[in-house]
Amino acid sequence: MRGLLAREAKAFGQPVTLNEPAMIKAISSNVAQYVTVKTFVDALRKLVISELEPQLLHAGRLLSETPPFPWSRATLAAGKCIFNLVPCHNEFEKEFAQFQQKAAYVQIFAKLPEQFGFAIEYTDSAGNLWYYEPDFVVLGTDGTYYIVETKG
Repeated sequence: MRGLLAREAKAFGQPVTLNEPAMIKAISSNVAQYVTVKTFVDALRKLVISELEPQLLHAGRLLSETPPFPWSRATLAAGKCIFNLVPCHNEFEKEFAQFQQKAAYVQIFAKLPEQFGFAIEYTDSAGNLWYYEPDFVVLGTDGTYYIVETKG
């Protein structure tokens, strides 16, 4: 019983009786739940999430191995693209693909289709896990690969 009283005093700054109606109402409020969950999340996040060096999960595969997929949005025929058509989500992506087709420093490029399954895992400032799926990959004439994200 002595340990329980110590926890009650530490949590509330003074001894309380947890089974009193006023205390039950206070600790079941949305604010108390929010503070409790936030405290646990902050403490657990420090134990669960650690910064890692980026690493390749496998040797890779060729974009040309992407199985055919249906596409009903805009497309662009481009000789520098490994696909017969560049699938574009919007006009800005189509303009970007046209720019890549004309650019002297571009050897080959491709829109990364969802079916290819390329994603980069990352955590945001709150520690939430997300998957970044870039729009394009470009191979420059100097042999450098670029991962490109288009924003209008």
